Amino acid sequence: SIKYYRSDANFLLIDVGDKCYDYCEKLKQKGILARNRTKDPLLNGCVRITIGTKEQMEKLVKALKEIKNKEK
Repeated sequence: SIKYYRSDANFLLIDVGDKCYDYCEKLKQKGILARNRTKDPLLNGCVRITIGTKEQMEKLVKALKEIKNKEK
């Protein structure tokens, strides 16, 4: 599983540790833009993804599962 932070904002913040750059690049290759926030204070290892439509979020979940499964 991927660690995430609960929020009422319009974005999802996930913590992927030292794989931040890798996740952002792989999501970009799948047509999903994400912001690497690891250089921001207190956000080391975090990726920010804006909440989209239901279809966009389903695409995101699928992409994250694919990326995570290839790590194994």
